[in-house]
Amino acid sequence: MELLAKMLALADRKLREFGISAEGLELIHQMLEKRQTQADCGQVFGGLSKDPYVLHQAYANFIAEPNAFETYLSQAVKLPLVEQMSIADEIVKRTKQNSYYWDVHFRVKCPTMLFDRLLLQLEREDKIQIEKHPERGILLTNPTGNCV
Repeated sequence: MELLAKMLALADRKLREFGISAEGLELIHQMLEKRQTQADCGQVFGGLSKDPYVLHQAYANFIAEPNAFETYLSQAVKLPLVEQMSIADEIVKRTKQNSYYWDVHFRVKCPTMLFDRLLLQLEREDKIQIEKHPERGILLTNPTGNCV
């Protein structure tokens, strides 16, 4: 949410060309204050029922209300900050014995250049072992065995 506040500050000049300002976006500021998004609102419905038809009907009834999200937001609590995950730690956690490079890369979901840079850093720190196999490609191993 802090990123959104910075983006709004950067966009303020262009917003003013449309006759509005970042300060005038009250709903956005309420969302920032409570750390709530439309996705958080939608998650409330996930716990209502395991029946997809009931879930769909409940959500459809909710969004039929013109100010549904505003009503939700006015009653919502401020969400706690979530500690950001370290991508390097996630690579170590996702790496098993002789894991394929692309398998770990797919699970971590970060840009390839960043992934490669972090792999080299983790290898220097002895957290990951990298082996280039002529038939199987690049294999990664977590020497500690602490993986998911």
